[in-house]
Amino acid sequence: MRQTVPLGRMAGIRIGMHWSVLVMVILIGWLLGAQVLPAMTPHQLAVAYWAVAVPCAAAFMAALLAHELAHSPVARRYGGPVTSITLWALGGVAELGSEPPTARADSRIATAGPATGRRADIGRAGCGGPRRGRPGHRRRRARLARRDERPARGLQPAPRRPA
Repeated sequence: MRQTVPLGRMAGIRIGMHWSVLVMVILIGWLLGAQVLPAMTPHQLAVAYWAVAVPCAAAFMAALLAHELAHSPVARRYGGPVTSITLWALGGVAELGSEPPTARADSRIATAGPATGRRADIGRAGCGGPRRGRPGHRRRRARLARRDERPARGLQPAPRRPA
């Protein structure tokens, strides 16, 4: 994909974006600032909605860049340099200088990006994000699952009488 807006270099990798990224950032910002946040927290100043929406839209693209950058150290480890990264509306492309030497290397390079998102989720757990492994959490979920499997009282089918 052709870069239309060069953003610079990071660790020797050219980073650029397609013009569609600007459309996506504007769309995400508008949806948050004009639709989602006013519905979630009504009766606030419009400036407050936009003060949250614009950084959220930028953070979305920063997460996309982090995902694409995560492919490069793994690719370099297996001898394939990353020549450039292009961000576009629905994702990004990390262009490798050569094919990975083995299927295992190709798989590890491909999974490095999604693993970055998982690491971010785990890191966010200490900052008030989703917590896993709370005491009693598994027991509570199992109890709720058992409760949901039981039929409600009064709704059981009547027993059949032999004719």
